Amino acid sequence: MLTPILGFAIIIFRNHIRGDPSEISLTLASGLLLFFVGAIFSLPAHFFEFRHACFKVEILDNKIICENFQGKRISMAWQEIVAIAPTKRFPLSNAPAHLRLIRADGTDVIIHHNLEPLVECVHEIEQRSPNLKSIDYGGLDRTRYGTEANKL
Repeated sequence: MLTPILGFAIIIFRNHIRGDPSEISLTLASGLLLFFVGAIFSLPAHFFEFRHACFKVEILDNKIICENFQGKRISMAWQEIVAIAPTKRFPLSNAPAHLRLIRADGTDVIIHHNLEPLVECVHEIEQRSPNLKSIDYGGLDRTRYGTEANKL
């Protein structure tokens, strides 16, 4: 996300560079290149977030219900959850990982890293899931995504 912003800043402030017109046009070209290359590498991560990650989680006595950005609701019984693991990172993207609730058959539900409160939600899932065998936060519990409030 930082690379497109950096490219955009170079494009906007190129006139503040002292030099001949060829240097200024070279700065414009490099700013445009930075902007578009950064956008290309960050778009798949953002598409994945809005397509697959759940932004809303409802914890009930017998199951968890997750809702994604499109309004699709996915429910899992507590007995179905066998692992919590981070999603794989996208190549050349600085997007943070999300958390996957994995069933025994390999299917999963992805919880967005901006869910509030993320760490408390995952601790509740840990306590209620009797078949949970492995837990890996992928480092999200030690970042601002696990502790910060009002993220969205």
